[in-house]
Amino acid sequence: MHIILDSNIYAADYRMKGVAFQSLFEYMRRTESQLVLPRVIREEVVVDYGRRLKKDAKEFEEVWRRYHHLDLSDTVPHFQKPDGKRRMKELRQKLMKPMDGVVPIYVPEITGAFIQEAFMRGIHRTRPANDNGEELRDVILWLWALAYSDAANAVAAFISNDGGFWAGEVEPHPVIDRDVQSKNGRFHIFRSIKDFLKAHAPAPVETTEEWAQQHFEIQRIEGELIDRALKELQRRVPGDSIQALSIKEHKIKAGKLYEVSNDSQFAELELQLVFKFLRISWPQQQQPNAFAGGFQLGAFAAGWGGNLAQNVLPARLQDAPYLSNLNRLLARPELPQVEPTKSEVEGKAEAHISLRIKNNETTEISVDTLKF
Repeated sequence: MHIILDSNIYAADYRMKGVAFQSLFEYMRRTESQLVLPRVIREEVVVDYGRRLKKDAKEFEEVWRRYHHLDLSDTVPHFQKPDGKRRMKELRQKLMKPMDGVVPIYVPEITGAFIQEAFMRGIHRTRPANDNGEELRDVILWLWALAYSDAANAVAAFISNDGGFWAGEVEPHPVIDRDVQSKNGRFHIFRSIKDFLKAHAPAPVETTEEWAQQHFEIQRIEGELIDRALKELQRRVPGDSIQALSIKEHKIKAGKLYEVSNDSQFAELELQLVFKFLRISWPQQQQPNAFAGGFQLGAFAAGWGGNLAQNVLPARLQDAPYLSNLNRLLARPELPQVEPTKSEVEGKAEAHISLRIKNNETTEISVDTLKF
């Protein structure tokens, strides 16, 4: 089988060291499948990586600068900006040989008789073009992939998470599905590498408690789970502070084990989690208005020729008894001290994780999703 990965699949794991990629490479070695890499996808991945590296390095440098200011030791190193061009070159080389034994079929140019149809799909808003006739890049890549399976005389698979190809979480858009069906079983589309592996692996078996005790340790992904939970909670309760977040309980709700090769497996686990944390909420403060009925200081000062704003006239008359109330009125009132509300909270969440097992040892674990 010839496997074409869209740029968004590479962007999910530039290192290609996670469970999905390592399991895919294991499957390819076992089945003698081929990875196909068009130049346009390679360059899109590399250029997008360069932009992200520059942006994230700048944000990290700011955080590091603030930390460096607080650390009192003399051993804190200064932040070293990454060499973007060198890193992009390294990624370009890595894409050409992701690991030993995996060398993709490199396609330097995307050409073919389908170009005319690509423009027509853009004009008529036909998927994967969107309702605005955009995403011409996706249209060209898709039609090329369909044509590639014929030119290579091989069964091909296209893996992309781009929404233009899908009607929902699982089902491809009817137009895309019609394109696939026209190839009579010689072309397939998947939303993720995991979906591809599950479709081509033997029927899975349910994991057991004994298996989980041997192959899964929550400590290996505890930090990542907490980071994801913190981001989700901050999104749900903007303005509040979340502190002391930790995992109180965890339980494996379900698990499936897929055979990838004779000595390699791919597993999916569904976790039930209970997080505990301290939530600090600040009530909305209403600024007091000393001038009721719309009586504003600016208008009052203007009536005195602007002298009040310059503190000229009040300086002369502040001892006058009939102005004592005015002076108190002009003085900024003391705001009441408002204490935040602190509460200890527990929240239930579900997480889906993936594991790669090689020679009966867990080599990689990744967190796929986490939802409260």
